[in-house]
Amino acid sequence: MVCADDIILSSQVDDLAAELDASQKECRNYSTELFRLKGAYEEAQEQLEAVRRENKNLAGK
Repeated sequence: MVCADDIILSSQVDDLAAELDASQKECRNYSTELFRLKGAYEEAQEQLEAVRRENKNLAGK
């Protein structure tokens, strides 16, 4: 026989599982965004270094 407490616990487990799934999806999305931003930052740093080298070379002429 299934009692009311079992139904409530089962519902809570289902709710927590859904919340966990949503949190994991959100975490993956943030991780993807972080990876994209890190790549853009590194590219900007490389471009900045290239401009600095060019400016240094032009200042020396």
